[in-house]
Amino acid sequence: MPNIVNEQTTDAVTQTNVRVLGDSAPFAMGLVYQFAAHSSGLAMENATVATNFLNTVTNASAASMTALKVAEANALSSLTTSISEAYNSQTAAISQALNAQTQSTAAGLNAITTAGSSGMAAQTAQDIAGLTADSVAATAVAMYEIVKQMAG
Repeated sequence: MPNIVNEQTTDAVTQTNVRVLGDSAPFAMGLVYQFAAHSSGLAMENATVATNFLNTVTNASAASMTALKVAEANALSSLTTSISEAYNSQTAAISQALNAQTQSTAAGLNAITTAGSSGMAAQTAQDIAGLTADSVAATAVAMYEIVKQMAG
């Protein structure tokens, strides 16, 4: 039986199907590239949001630490005016110790900020609260010692 379909038509259909199959791999790779780029962008956005949140927590803790130190300075200032000259040197030593503690706490906060940029803001807030509690406790002990020495 003779072939009813023209050979040119058969050849055109074959070439078209080959082209469709040949284009599928680059098309799939393009989709993979787009998905990977979008996922990377979302990861960077999440990291930026986490860093901004961490900076907000750090700023809030620094503000509370500053307020605490101002209150301590006011308390020490009022104590130095009411304490005799013999206790002024002790007050100065305590002030120096508190200043050193403040610098150490600030260095600790900076270290926490650097380490926490990977999105661990909740843990950082807990650490900052611990540092603040330690600072308040040390201040209370120092103030107790001053009052105890004043009492004789």
